[in-house]
Amino acid sequence: PINFLHQELPDEKYDIVLFNRMLCDWNDKVVSNLLNQASKLVGENGCVIICEALKGKNERWDGDPWFIFWKTLIPGYWQYGPRSEKDWHSLANEAGLTIQEQAQCKMHPIAGTYTIKLVKQH
Repeated sequence: PINFLHQELPDEKYDIVLFNRMLCDWNDKVVSNLLNQASKLVGENGCVIICEALKGKNERWDGDPWFIFWKTLIPGYWQYGPRSEKDWHSLANEAGLTIQEQAQCKMHPIAGTYTIKLVKQH
């Protein structure tokens, strides 16, 4: 085990690096660092998968009310919350990644969770 805030991730290559509903807990600096490290971990044909709520994306139930609910229930737990599609484009670009596709996750549709597939820029 490693502390990803203070240590580099392993120097191995993987087909997929998955972040499942955890990047919303961190500020942009930490997320940028994690995406940069993930970009180094995936081979040329690998990808980074992000499963997160997208701000302003779900017409029926936006991710924002979901996070407001949890922020109210557990004060101080979530300081950052969901990011917009524009935010993800920017963070991905900084890491040398690009959004190849995105789709609403069928497992958590009420929470506005989306799966975002990032691939290396060529």
